[in-house]
Amino acid sequence: MPKRVSFEHDQADSTALLAELASVIAHDVRTPVRHIGQFLEFYERELEAGNTTQAAAHFDIVKDSISRVSEMLDGIVTYARLGRGLDEPTEVNLKKLAASAFERAMMSEERSNAVLDYRGDEACIGHDVRIQEMFVHLFENALVHTPKEQDLTVRVDVYRGEQDTHIEIRDNGPGIPDGYEKIIFDMFQKGGKREEEDKPVGGLGLPLARRIARLHGGDLTFERQSGAGADKPASVFVVTLPNSEILT
Repeated sequence: MPKRVSFEHDQADSTALLAELASVIAHDVRTPVRHIGQFLEFYERELEAGNTTQAAAHFDIVKDSISRVSEMLDGIVTYARLGRGLDEPTEVNLKKLAASAFERAMMSEERSNAVLDYRGDEACIGHDVRIQEMFVHLFENALVHTPKEQDLTVRVDVYRGEQDTHIEIRDNGPGIPDGYEKIIFDMFQKGGKREEEDKPVGGLGLPLARRIARLHGGDLTFERQSGAGADKPASVFVVTLPNSEILT
C-alpha cells in the first residue's frame, strides 16, 4: 500500500542528517573556532608588549570568528528543523508560489532589473510554505551570482509527468563554474569559490532548497543543458516532486 508523503523524519533520515551535520561541524565550524583561540593568544601577546594597534586587529578577527560561528550554528539549526511540525501536504499552485518567492528574492537582494518567466503546469502536491521557501533560495542564488548591472531573466519550466512534476530553473546569468557541481549542495559552499575567512557566512541556500525537495519525497539536482543558439551549456536546477500523495 502506498505511503503518504510526510515531513516526519524516519530513522534512516535522522541518521543521515546527524552524519551530515557532524561532518559540517567538524570541517566548517571548527575552523573559526580554532581561529578564536589562536587570535586571542596573539591579542594577549601584543597587548602585553604594548602593541595596542596590532592587538586591536587581532581582537577584530576574534569578534568576526565568533560572529561566523553564531551564523553557522543558526544555519545548522534551521537546516535540521526544516521538516518539523508541518501539516500534511496539499495541492498548491506553483506559479503563485514562484511569483511570491521571486518578489521576496528581489527585495532581499535589492534588485529591480530581473524578471520571472514561468511556463507550464501549475498544480502540485506539497507544503506551500516550504515550496515557496525552496523557490526563494533558488532565485536568490541566481540573483546573488549575477552582476547587479546585468538584466536577469529567471525561467521556470514545469512539466507534469505521470508520477512526478519536474521543475527546471535556469537564468541568463554566469551560471555555475565548471568543477563546482560536486560542492554546490554542501553547506557553507557557494557556486564559485569556497567562502573566504573574511567574508560573511553563506552557501546555505542550495542545501536548504535540496532538503526541502527531499522532504517532499523528491529531489533537487543540477544539470548542464545545451540549447539552440547558446554559446555554452546552461546551468539548470531540476526539482522533482511527487504528483500524488505517495512515496514508494
